[in-house]
Amino acid sequence: MDDPRLAWPRPPLAAPPRLGKAARKRWALAAELAEELASGVVAAVAGHDLVSAVSVALPVMSSPAVREAVEGAAGLADRLPHRVRVTAGPGGNVVLVQGEEFSVVFRFVPDWAPVLVLTDSIPGFAVRVDEDLSGDGSRRVALMVSGILEARARSGDAERRVLLDRLRSGGLPRASAAGPLV
Repeated sequence: MDDPRLAWPRPPLAAPPRLGKAARKRWALAAELAEELASGVVAAVAGHDLVSAVSVALPVMSSPAVREAVEGAAGLADRLPHRVRVTAGPGGNVVLVQGEEFSVVFRFVPDWAPVLVLTDSIPGFAVRVDEDLSGDGSRRVALMVSGILEARARSGDAERRVLLDRLRSGGLPRASAAGPLV
């Protein structure tokens, strides 16, 4: 977790100028959520942290926008690696993916939760998809998480070797088409 190649805090990803107002707000909220997860700051009163305040647990299939984000996030990470940020901080290692229609934030070390999906169709909130216990939902989330991490590991950025080492050693979640994280 204390690898200097994943140093925290890191500057925010720059939003493309063509993004609308709703998307800019989503980008800002996703960046705040990622920062909070990486910082490890615990709220003085339980449940008063940003993640608790803005997240709602819903099944992946409950919203077309959430489903599309879960299905498209790994492809976005592969096509546009500059839209993905991996950060290590006292709270763990956190991934932030910023797209035109959605953002994804998740911690993958020390554990792979929470997994948050933000869409413009549910403004001001993050859908917590890691709590979807349906077989199909958990499989989709696992494929998204592992797909993003594998795409980032292939990207050639500074954290590439860190992610590849952890993927190869079994230190990160991996998904199979047949089931949840293994």
